[in-house]
Amino acid sequence: MNAEEKEKTELTHQPVKGYPAALYTVVAVALAYLAYVFITSI
Repeated sequence: MNAEEKEKTELTHQPVKGYPAALYTVVAVALAYLAYVFITSI
C-alpha cells in the first residue's frame, strides 16, 4: 500500500440494532442497584 492509498483508507462502521436498548438496560440495572445499596445503607 503506497502513501496515496493510505490517505484514502477509511474505517467504516455499521450500527448495531440492539446496542442502544442493551446499553439503556444495563445503565438502568446499575442505577437500580446503586439506589438499592444506598437505601439499605441508611
